[in-house]
Amino acid sequence: MMKNVTKYFSFFILFISAETFAEWWHDDWKFHKALQVDISGIGEADAADRFPVLVKLSGGNFSYFMDVLPKGEDLRFIAADQQTPLKYHIEKYDPLTEIALIWVQVPKTGQAVTTGPVTTETIYMYYGNQEAVSAEDIAGVYDVNQAIVYHFDAVAGPRDATAYENHPAAFSGELLAAGLINGAGRFDASSVLQLPNSPTLEYQAEQGLSLSFWLNLDRVDDVARLLSITGPSAMSIDNEAGALRVVMGANGNELANEVTPVLLSNGVWHHLGLSIGPEQTIVYVDGKVAASLPGVSAPMAPSIAVGYSPEQSGFVGNVDEFQVSNVQRHRSWFRRSYENQAMGSDIVIFGEDQSAESGGSDSYFTSILSNVSVDGWTVIFLLGIMAAASFVVALGKVFMLSRVKKDNVKFLNAFRNLTDDLGALDRDDREEEVALQESPFMGAIFGSHDHFQSSNLYHLYHVGMHELNQRLVSSSNGELSAQNIAAARAALDAAFVREQQKLNKSMVMLTIAISGGPFLGLLGTVLGVMITFAAIAISGDVNINAIAPGVSAALMTTVAGLIVAIPALFAYNYLSTRIKDITIDMRVFADELLARIAEYHC
Repeated sequence: MMKNVTKYFSFFILFISAETFAEWWHDDWKFHKALQVDISGIGEADAADRFPVLVKLSGGNFSYFMDVLPKGEDLRFIAADQQTPLKYHIEKYDPLTEIALIWVQVPKTGQAVTTGPVTTETIYMYYGNQEAVSAEDIAGVYDVNQAIVYHFDAVAGPRDATAYENHPAAFSGELLAAGLINGAGRFDASSVLQLPNSPTLEYQAEQGLSLSFWLNLDRVDDVARLLSITGPSAMSIDNEAGALRVVMGANGNELANEVTPVLLSNGVWHHLGLSIGPEQTIVYVDGKVAASLPGVSAPMAPSIAVGYSPEQSGFVGNVDEFQVSNVQRHRSWFRRSYENQAMGSDIVIFGEDQSAESGGSDSYFTSILSNVSVDGWTVIFLLGIMAAASFVVALGKVFMLSRVKKDNVKFLNAFRNLTDDLGALDRDDREEEVALQESPFMGAIFGSHDHFQSSNLYHLYHVGMHELNQRLVSSSNGELSAQNIAAARAALDAAFVREQQKLNKSMVMLTIAISGGPFLGLLGTVLGVMITFAAIAISGDVNINAIAPGVSAALMTTVAGLIVAIPALFAYNYLSTRIKDITIDMRVFADELLARIAEYHC
């Protein structure tokens, strides 16, 4: 928790400094959005000092799709110096569904900021130029060592996005419109993706070779070939009931045969990586080391295939984002790839949208404060109380939403591992509560399960299981009718509304600060101006030196009101976006839970 708080606080400070001091890249572009990219580990132990980052735009983090040209032609990505354009390409831009997937080559520059374990690079996304033409550089997004990138476009299929154009020698699978990121490749037991024989894919010991792809298995219990490399140094990776069997050999002799722990699950996207070098060969799963094997010292021109091989039938499932590099990537590369491309990725933090306006700083600030009257200080004091209240609410909401997100992820992992017994988590919860009631002393010694206490998805699950148990008791054959399902849906909808009320609790304090702060400041300004002119009327001294100090001091309360309202506005929009995302997750989970109930009991 503290690590996440430090990370987000660092991003907040960086946003303030970036938005305060940054210049404007080009006058023809009306708007920009600051992005803070976590590039921790890139360019340190790895030769690569730049990384292709996937920027995922949605209605939750970008509300101005209609201000961009229909195909994103006016999008530009600029480095932190506000001068250097970054190479990018748009995999998808759909303003109707408010979804955009954009790959941006983010370099590690001298302006990267390291705070604790987090290294961040600031970039800017510009938009709002109706005369712009596309500046995409698809091949330029990837460094010279990136030999293959297959996005599995639903129309074009697995075509290489790099400058080498290493398109597949064969692909016998199907194409899906929806995958992990955009399209995906569908494999059955006889499907294969055969890579071409290309000089850029040859293995040299001094460079190495790396592969990575996303995999979603339909039947994890099968024994199936995932990847095979043939040549002087052969290698294969098979799935065996969720574990990976990795076999290496040279010239017909087996050098290594290792089985990892169970790492794969049915219907879950996993990121698989393979890094081959002269000293060591490493297999990664979801950005973590899964197996370590001997290295390969002899050069070779390998034949690489995904799926079916003559020795073993292939897997049944989906593949997305297949990549090959003719260099041994460092583990930070695999970790960043997984964290960037996975669902719920947070290595790109979005700032507020800014227009092409500049502001100045107030001179004689101390002189202005010294001329603020008693009524002005009274208003400023009230605004200070309002600011403190909104800060406490915003900070409390940040911690609460972080706990909710963490427990939701933990609960979803447990829920999706359920097979036949849909009520196991709810029953474990009730049994533990009974045990603690019978022996609270043992609970105090050994502790108790947290029951996903902050997870609103678990609360919906608990309501669903309660309704299911009630309906099954009254059912004669252990099956539910359509009326039972409708009643369960009504109960889940009611629980959904209650959880939504909890998420939005106290948000009214931020709206009060947003709307009330400027008006209260304006009240102080009007009172200050009235007092200034009344004093002038009494004294009869009408000159600019008599008017200016009082008017400028009176305007200080309006500034104070804006200082209260602006952070509250940012906090409200940020929290509303996170609450919206959680609310969508709740609605999706409720539908998923009802579908599972109907599947098992109808």
